[in-house]
Amino acid sequence: AAKFKQAFTDARRLGDADQMAQIVKRYQNDAVDHIAEICTQISEGNNEQLEQEIQALIVAWRSSMKGEFAARYYEYLSLISPPERRERQRLVYEYQTSLRKYFENLEPKVGPTFEVLADEFRAYATAFASIGDQYMSGISWMNYGYCFESEVRSRRDQSPKKVIEGFSNAITAMDRIDLKYARYHQAKERAETLGGEDWQAADPDAPLPGLPEIKADPVRVKLSFEALEKIDQVERPNYLADALYPIWPTMLFPNSRSAEATIPGIQGGPRILRREPSSLEIHTDGDNSSDATFKITGKQAVVEIEIQEGGQRGWAFLGATGLEADTYQGLQLNMAPLEYMSLYYINAGSVRGELAGIPLRILDDNVDGIYGTFPVTWEYIGLSKGQLHPMMDSIVIGKKSKRALPWSQYQKFAEQWYFLVTESGGTELVATPMEVETGTLKLDFTGPKPSWVIVQGLDHLEWSYFDLLQNGKGKGVEVPVGTYSLRVGEVRKGKKIQAMKALILPGEETPSWQVKPGEETVVELGGPFGFDFKHSAAGSVVTVVGQSVTVIGKADERYERTWNCVPKPTMSVREAGGKRGSKPQQMEQVLDMLEMVDGRIKYSYADVWHPLNFSIDSRGEVFEVQLVEKKNKLFGKIESEWL
Repeated sequence: AAKFKQAFTDARRLGDADQMAQIVKRYQNDAVDHIAEICTQISEGNNEQLEQEIQALIVAWRSSMKGEFAARYYEYLSLISPPERRERQRLVYEYQTSLRKYFENLEPKVGPTFEVLADEFRAYATAFASIGDQYMSGISWMNYGYCFESEVRSRRDQSPKKVIEGFSNAITAMDRIDLKYARYHQAKERAETLGGEDWQAADPDAPLPGLPEIKADPVRVKLSFEALEKIDQVERPNYLADALYPIWPTMLFPNSRSAEATIPGIQGGPRILRREPSSLEIHTDGDNSSDATFKITGKQAVVEIEIQEGGQRGWAFLGATGLEADTYQGLQLNMAPLEYMSLYYINAGSVRGELAGIPLRILDDNVDGIYGTFPVTWEYIGLSKGQLHPMMDSIVIGKKSKRALPWSQYQKFAEQWYFLVTESGGTELVATPMEVETGTLKLDFTGPKPSWVIVQGLDHLEWSYFDLLQNGKGKGVEVPVGTYSLRVGEVRKGKKIQAMKALILPGEETPSWQVKPGEETVVELGGPFGFDFKHSAAGSVVTVVGQSVTVIGKADERYERTWNCVPKPTMSVREAGGKRGSKPQQMEQVLDMLEMVDGRIKYSYADVWHPLNFSIDSRGEVFEVQLVEKKNKLFGKIESEWL
């Protein structure tokens, strides 16, 4: 980049148009980056020097690359509206943070990190497209594709299909802004190689989804910190927000007097030190003095702290330690703190304000230390391989409401829709009134009672989330016109520590739903329930992988993290295409977590969330497997297809 800038500046000082064009042609990638940089500076405040620079770049690009990218991007960022400019600034900052994490992960090549980054790049791509930035949308899509390439993923984790998805969407976005350069051609060649004759990019001339229109100038709302007093003060769309603390996230302290932990996900967050067996010190400002304490008494307590990075703000968590006589998935355990201790925690931080005379509260339920950000995904225990649990911030609207909704860019207050963005760590809300066409999504669920079911918009609604149960069962929810997919949900039965529950996640074949103006679209989920599972064979012996056994519903949705209702299926085998299976045999479960083998504990916490691996002799080379549970405590009858 430095070589390009110096060479181009020298040629411009000499007024050598041919030389400038040759330099752009030679350093295409650097030229594109520089054009984007100059156009961004112009959007934030133009001057004569920037104007001369961009005009020279436009002429050089047009001459050497035979395209209008430089002119189109200059026009876009010169005319961008103030709300869109602020949103773009925020997106660019977050994109650069993810890009830095991507490069940091190129050496260790941690697969789950690439999975998380891919979700982030995909979200950036659609968010940039929603404000008209096709260049940033294109490079975000390109980075999404890179997250699944063979150079950075193991053979098992590569995904040519997702590489093609990323690169083809990048090509389409770049076609829309007439950007054809080295990276574009490399991506196109790679997509063609992977996709063969079946590959083709989307039509760049196809109309983009219609965007809601800005109705009035944005409103700025100051937000003030307030800690939640107890776990059930607000009903949240959060699988963890209940009395079942043993499955909350944990901070681990292996020693009673010299251990330290932090909260992952909070940049510049607190350090928690265990210097005494009976208490923890919380440090927030980098010195050696304690800013708060947590007494280890066996009782839950709210700890309030200050976060400095990104704008000073209050934050809080509810902490708990285990009990001597406790249970985990129905098994008896001693979870009380000893030399080794786990501190279980969950968000208790919120900020409050008022928009258009309507009180609101924003909760940092994704635990990133910022109020009003989008889902963070984690590989929590109890998930089957490859699945991620999204944690999302939430918002309570109205003085009397006790039910939180998922945090969403588009949100309705009374009769007015707003486009919401928080700033300064979530201490200020910027709400832009919008004109929004809407329809209705209505949930039709067969089976146990869902607590909340959240759908996510696609395209320009990528960062919009709506709970299909926010108005009560069967009433339907008003949403902006567009396409929606299942994001996350929960089914539950029972109360407090006796509760049974499961996390709902989309499957590979879960459909999306189109919402049209003034029309109702039904989302069908639930039973009849089946099993998804993986199995292998060694000779005639067939083995079902216990931790792959997952309940699935009619829309291929997955019911993960089953708590107090772990499936206990029987297994049968039959000759492929046969009419009768073998006698069902019960898959085994963990009955004692403290069982020892050769002086070591045999099972881990992960083992009790699923049945154990189980084998049957099929007495043949070609076989099919079926799993059946006649009466699960939460789902009732569960019966898989023959696989």
